[in-house]
Amino acid sequence: MVLFCAMLKKKFGNATRAWRVLDCQKQTALNQKEFCSALHVTGYGGSGSVLWNLFGCKKTISLKDIDPDAWELIEDFRKNVKESKISSLKLFFHQKDSECSSRFDYDSFVVLCKAMKIPGPWDVIFDLLDVKCIGSVTWDEVKWIEETYKWRGNAGFAVRKEATPLGGTRNAGGPARVSGIGHLGTEMKPRKVWLPKSNSLPDINPKLRPNWNERHTMFDTRDNATDQLIHLMKYVKVEDEIRIGRRVMARLLKKPTEQWLAENMPDPDELPPHNWDDDDAEDEGWALGHD
Repeated sequence: MVLFCAMLKKKFGNATRAWRVLDCQKQTALNQKEFCSALHVTGYGGSGSVLWNLFGCKKTISLKDIDPDAWELIEDFRKNVKESKISSLKLFFHQKDSECSSRFDYDSFVVLCKAMKIPGPWDVIFDLLDVKCIGSVTWDEVKWIEETYKWRGNAGFAVRKEATPLGGTRNAGGPARVSGIGHLGTEMKPRKVWLPKSNSLPDINPKLRPNWNERHTMFDTRDNATDQLIHLMKYVKVEDEIRIGRRVMARLLKKPTEQWLAENMPDPDELPPHNWDDDDAEDEGWALGHD
């Protein structure tokens, strides 16, 4: 169980992003059959029944069972927000006197937490709320905490819901794509394929996605395992590198390098004098090519 949770954090980043992949039909809680069938998307090759028994779940499993520590941070964050001046998680992500929700990047999120006196760790909480891994958070991405869990005081309990169709609302009310018998499950007549209504405006906040792996297929062996991993982390899975680069660039624009050096680096005139001895002198003369 510990190795499985460590694999989820390594592959998806944190528990909320991993649970979003496991619970692809937004049921909030999964039974044993649904949990075992969803394990293949994580790359887990072990027995689903054995893993279910290790978690100790009887009827359903939810996010709080996968990573209790992460869920405890979410509960504490919600509790601190409700006890602050805002007193509501929804108002925390909404602008004043407005129905439109604000989009917070990490820096603005930390500023608001400090103003509301909400304790950290802010970076871990922000990553847990940033389920879609785009570097910013809005109420639409956080409302699952209030809407999919039933709260008794400061403790949240998962409420199992009906499965949402994988195609979203555009396929609601229509027949299933494959619901018949046979190899392809095509007992029904094929229906006309149509495109949903599209928006011509560009995506203001594009999602961070891995780069296309332009390298030709190479089978993993004992000799090239390290090279394969370096290529994968350096040239393909670059989401964390881009996210860190954005934060560093924002910090550099906020405070110039000259100002930071002037505030943090000591003045050379104030440094204590170095006591040279004979050994240091010989090394210095040898380095300069002197006798």
